[in-house]
This record gives sequence, C-alpha cells and structure tokens, in this order.
Amino acid sequence: MEERLQLRRLKKRDLMLLLILCAIAVGLLLWFWFGHQERGVVVEVTVDGEVFGTYPLDEEQEIWIDSQAREPGKSSAASQEGKSSADGQEGKSSLGGQEPGKSSADGGAGNRLLISNQTANMVWADCPDQICVHQAPISHVGETIICLPNRVVVTIVGDSAPALDTSVR
Repeated sequence: MEERLQLRRLKKRDLMLLLILCAIAVGLLLWFWFGHQERGVVVEVTVDGEVFGTYPLDEEQEIWIDSQAREPGKSSAASQEGKSSADGQEGKSSLGGQEPGKSSADGGAGNRLLISNQTANMVWADCPDQICVHQAPISHVGETIICLPNRVVVTIVGDSAPALDTSVR
C-alpha cells in the first residue's frame, strides 16, 4: 500500500515537472519569435537573380515588376522605367501600360508590389498559381515573397550591415 502511494506521488511530481518544462519552452519560443524580429527598412526586388530595385518601406508606393524586361546584360535602370509610384503614374506599368489581370500579346510576365504601412505585399501577378499574391505582407528583416514562374524575389533588408562571422585573409 505504501509503495503504491509513493508511486502516485512520483507520477504527480513528474507531471508537475513536465508542465513546468513545457511552460518554459513555450515562453522561450514566444520570446524568440516576437522578441528578435527586426523591422525592415528597405525592400530589395530581384528578377532572375539580378537586382531590379530597392525601395524604402517608409514611402507608400506601387512597383510594377516586368520579369521579361530583365535579360542578362540589361541595366537595372532600364527595367525600373516602368516602375509606378504615388506620383500620378498609377495604371502605367512596364507591361506596356496595361491594367492588372491583362497580359500582353507577347506573353509578358509581371508582378505588382504594393508598399504601404511599412509592409510590402504582392497584390497582383500574372502567374498561374498566385502563391505570391496569397502570401501575407512582409515587414521584418529576412522575410521574402517569391514568385517562381516570374523569377521575382522580394526581400526585406535592415539598415545595419550583417555582422561578420569570420575574417579570411
């Protein structure tokens, strides 16, 4: 009888220890998840591995990204000419001035990125799967939105330079 009572106490203590460890683990997870996220300063857009442009998160603007205009050897300034912003050029795009949802006769591909409230959100794409459009807006350093069919990558970048891991001579 005494042995059974001692076994029951051990089980209660084990359960309490397990609950305390779980609470500590959840607390550390929440601290890591919410405490270490640095707000981004700049959005970097790359098309087919080349930088298309960088845009500040504190300026509300709409960027048209023409993924077909980026060919190896073309300058990024030529690709940014179709960029639309809050300066009255809305509706114009590097897709030949077409409205969203209409693709050009030559099968042009593109995306529309909206920067507002210090977040970046892909609001339109002419790709078939629309995964990039359904992704939540991004605002923290390291977060990305990727459109694989159009080869577009949108990344949030911070203001500080990354710390060096090692130095090689």
